[in-house]
Amino acid sequence: MEVFFDKLLTGLLDALPHILWALVAFFVGLAIANWLSRFVLRALKRSKVDPTVHAFLAACVRIFVLVIAILTAASLLGIPTASIVTLLGGAAVGIGLALKDNLSNFASGMILLFTRPFKVGDYIETDGGGGTVERIDMMFTVLNTPDNKKIMLPNSVIIGEKVTNFSACNTRRISIPVVVPFGTDLAKTRQVLQAYVQKDPRVLKDPPPCIGADLFTDRGVQISVMAWVERTQYWDVFYDLHEAIQAALQSIDVSIAVSTISLQENEKKSGRDTQMP
Repeated sequence: MEVFFDKLLTGLLDALPHILWALVAFFVGLAIANWLSRFVLRALKRSKVDPTVHAFLAACVRIFVLVIAILTAASLLGIPTASIVTLLGGAAVGIGLALKDNLSNFASGMILLFTRPFKVGDYIETDGGGGTVERIDMMFTVLNTPDNKKIMLPNSVIIGEKVTNFSACNTRRISIPVVVPFGTDLAKTRQVLQAYVQKDPRVLKDPPPCIGADLFTDRGVQISVMAWVERTQYWDVFYDLHEAIQAALQSIDVSIAVSTISLQENEKKSGRDTQMP
């Protein structure tokens, strides 16, 4: 037994320098990975590279340096790197089968970053919710809703469903339907609405506003008021145009048609007086 412990102690003393050098290599590699990741992130922020890929590229640099540090530490310990690569390959297959959904999210994140259907700061809507894109991570895309809630959507879900990007173009069209009673002078109404809409300097002249009757309803004739505006002014103009439309109709004594319900009350039901006592 004493001989066994002597050999064990001798082996540990012989291996101690290799262990220390391996630890030094790993922690130096870890420090370099963290520093280089921050450096790349700062450099990308100063460049013209799309902000969407900043965090992703920095993370890739960090992982790459960490892998080199681990392989270097293993080599200093006398472990063949070829065996490590083979082991990692086998482990990757097993992990891939166990985490196929996460790998799908990762692959979808890569597709989002390089195809760029939207970018950070865009307002998008999906079946899972809508909001302003705050960041695109490897696994999730984070949206900030107008009422300041966070929505974390798996990247694979975004790739597999319809995504509407409201920030893709610089201009947007406002469409407001108005129903006027039957018998209204449509030509005069359209001219007055056109004049009131064009008074707003935020409404674009090209393409010009389009106003016309497009539907007959049970309440009256529907007139659609359509105007193009800058995307950043959409909601301000949207609300103001509603007020302008009401003012335009009031100026020519035209009311907005509303649904009416006719109630017929019988004086007696089933031979009894319906009058309440």
